[in-house]
Amino acid sequence: MGFFSRKYFSMICCALLVALLSGCGGGSGAGTSTSASTSGSSIASSTTTGSVAHGTTTVTLDFATNSPSVATRAASVLPTATQALLVTGYDVFGNVVFGPAVYAPPSNDILTVIVPNTTTVLSVLARQGNQNLEGLVAKVNAAASSQVTIAVAQMTVITGPTGATGSTGATGATGDTGATGAIGVTGATGSTGAIGATGATGSTGAIGATGATGSAGATGATGSTGATGAIGATGATGSAGATGATGSTGATGA
Repeated sequence: MGFFSRKYFSMICCALLVALLSGCGGGSGAGTSTSASTSGSSIASSTTTGSVAHGTTTVTLDFATNSPSVATRAASVLPTATQALLVTGYDVFGNVVFGPAVYAPPSNDILTVIVPNTTTVLSVLARQGNQNLEGLVAKVNAAASSQVTIAVAQMTVITGPTGATGSTGATGATGDTGATGAIGVTGATGSTGAIGATGATGSTGAIGATGATGSAGATGATGSTGATGAIGATGATGSAGATGATGSTGATGA
């Protein structure tokens, strides 16, 4: 698929919208679009002024080139380099009533979105980064049913020439140096090293020589006799002795 500019895609969409809208029913007023939902993952969506929605319709977009009932699906109509899908809904007057909403390309080639039932045309733009790869436009009769499935055969595929490369933007000013980060926590104390082995005991030194015997000291003088000590106190009287045995009776007198 060739690359083409968004401006070129918009011009083709306008022409197709005129043709598709000529057979659609009417819408009314101005309002705000509903939020988008999908069976894939929504990257972002934007709110756009358009027709007032009186209800919603679930639209299933099947990008596979064969029937969904076939077990092994054929290649998708979406370019393999597609990184995002930009989906926009229009009412019968060409007003935007849904999106633009950005979705990740579905892995099963089926994208489900919920749009206002005033939607009559859906456009899908396959993008890689900021480049447009391919566009698809489909007529939707959202007011007729709450569930609508659109196959590839009902989509108009738009490809165009490669758009001009945009000029390089000015280099932004260098940002201020960030503040110094906080000091990290102190590391844990390392384990104590193993105690070294005890050294070998040294050999015993030689016995020293015996010293000379000293001379005998002189005999000291005899000390003086000490004074007589005081007489001690009289001891206590002893207990009375036992009574002696009675003497034998003397001889009878003359």
